[in-house]
Amino acid sequence: MKKITIICEGYSELAFCKDILEPHLRNFQIQLYYELTDHSKDGGITKWLNIKNQIIKIYEEDNDMVISTFFDFYGMNKSLKFPKWAESVEVDNKPNKMEILEIGMFEDIDDAIKFIPYIQLHEYEALVFSDYNAFETLYDAQDANLVALKKICDNHINPEDINDIKITAPSNRLKNNIRRYNKISSGIELITIIGLETIRSKCPRFHNWIKNLEKI
Repeated sequence: MKKITIICEGYSELAFCKDILEPHLRNFQIQLYYELTDHSKDGGITKWLNIKNQIIKIYEEDNDMVISTFFDFYGMNKSLKFPKWAESVEVDNKPNKMEILEIGMFEDIDDAIKFIPYIQLHEYEALVFSDYNAFETLYDAQDANLVALKKICDNHINPEDINDIKITAPSNRLKNNIRRYNKISSGIELITIIGLETIRSKCPRFHNWIKNLEKI
């Protein structure tokens, strides 16, 4: 079988790889591996140099391994020194900004390494807004502000566009509108109900990433 390792920013992305993406890619004869960034025992976005070294380490352990990343753009900044950061800052269009950063990452990795960079716009949690019906399936009016959640879904045809300021980032919208929302387990429950196919139909950048993984 072909093999992919995805370097994940945090436990939410790790759970997604384990519970959703791994069984999906198995249908394509691909074995998926996943690990947190080497930033700390809890992962987290870190400097590009640390990520680059982690990519090289994975490759040196297995030259046949395809390597990808699963980071949120939310929280990235100049101090992390990602390639082409200065160039990306000059671009207003967010998908184009992500493309510039991903090209920079790709070009900074040795050609011998099979590398598929991916940055999630804006947060992994945006994926759960792909289908409002999942909220109604999992919660009732006592558990969640369903009116507010429906409004968010209705106002964003592409959930990847959801982000204004820190307080209205996708993860904060979920915490503010769902009682006892758990960043890891609640997200996986919602995504399982929605289904990968629906999410891909609503989130074009995410869809292209999955398509690139399927084609290795």
